Amino acid sequence: MIRVADLAFRYRPDSDELFNGLTYTFQPGLLTAVTGASGRGKSTLLYVLGLMLSPSGGTVIVDGVDTRGLSDAHKSDLRARRIGFVFQDSALDPTRTLLESVIEPALYAGRTRRDAISPARVLLNRMGVEHRIDQRPGQISGGQAQRVALCRALINEPAMLLADEPTGNLDRVSAEGVISVLREASRNASVIIATHDPFVLEHVDEVLAL
Repeated sequence: MIRVADLAFRYRPDSDELFNGLTYTFQPGLLTAVTGASGRGKSTLLYVLGLMLSPSGGTVIVDGVDTRGLSDAHKSDLRARRIGFVFQDSALDPTRTLLESVIEPALYAGRTRRDAISPARVLLNRMGVEHRIDQRPGQISGGQAQRVALCRALINEPAMLLADEPTGNLDRVSAEGVISVLREASRNASVIIATHDPFVLEHVDEVLAL
């Protein structure tokens, strides 16, 4: 379970404050959408929840642990083992094959390459891109890259999955497939989706409007 308490964030001391002391609990077993107008901090909230940005006020609590006192090394370890992230632009390394991109988080989490390859292939097959595994991001479409990014986020079966506009570059059929995978992941995880896609909002359990 992940919870934010009295959360606030500023990019600079003179910039507008985001979140206005937000307190909210993201429950495991649910798909939660974070929505709101541009500039309200949807993507920023995911980065804060994923311990990649530190709040200027309040705290993020993961499984009962107040993360304010954690070292950078401890936060990195949590991200590697417990958190999966789907970036809005997929953020795949252009020098790596798709298979290597998917297994990379598993290696960071301490698994061997041999152990990671089989589940990576299963995920890539489910997302319809297994035939592309030896190609690089520049050789596939934006929609395919986003599906590969989802595979990468799922490889460690994370307790928290953060997805930033995961259907933004997808057609309706592909978007339905992504929602199906996120729904399955939510059985054992808190799944939080930043989105303005009406299709996604129709298929989530809770909506947090910023």
